[in-house]
Amino acid sequence: VLFSMYAEFFALQKHSNHYVRRVQNYIQTMYMYPLRVEQMAQMVNLDRRYLSRVFKEKLGCSIQEYLVRVRMEQAKICLQNGSSVAQTARLCGYDDVCNFSKMFKRYAGVSPNAWRGEI
Repeated sequence: VLFSMYAEFFALQKHSNHYVRRVQNYIQTMYMYPLRVEQMAQMVNLDRRYLSRVFKEKLGCSIQEYLVRVRMEQAKICLQNGSSVAQTARLCGYDDVCNFSKMFKRYAGVSPNAWRGEI
């Protein structure tokens, strides 16, 4: 009985790694579109709360925090390559340039325009 409990636990661990990787890959390829945790949970056939908990346990951040991180790293690349702040905001999934600028400053410590000037 104990052995079967361990086997089941490790099987769940293996599957949870798979779910987290699928969500990571999805975010990395779809970050420029509006994404919802509920939508990602449906994609991997898990409850939203369970997926959120497993994701945070595996990566140390929430799904939303991971999405922002991916978007902001892509934003740095876009700005470095000469895209305007408005273009970068759209390319990184933000419809509102002001919201994008606020998120970028929170993430990078400087405004997008100031960051472009530092390169």
